[in-house]
Amino acid sequence: MKNKTAGKYAACRQSAEALLATSGDTTKYDASITKCGTNFTSAWQKAQDKHAGACLDGAPTEAAFQTAIDEATHQHR
Repeated sequence: MKNKTAGKYAACRQSAEALLATSGDTTKYDASITKCGTNFTSAWQKAQDKHAGACLDGAPTEAAFQTAIDEATHQHR
């Protein structure tokens, strides 16, 4: 479940990057990036809560996933 959450986060950030590339609107870009982060944090917590106590999760932490995805999906402006 966490991998799907991370994938959705990466896709959201890529959509925000595409929006910036096609429109140049940094205000919309910033709002989209913020929304991606908010949704990711919420979904990650839901996954944590759902699988609390289960030893089936070898996934990196939320922060580790988020940092890796942020670095991979950020276009320097």
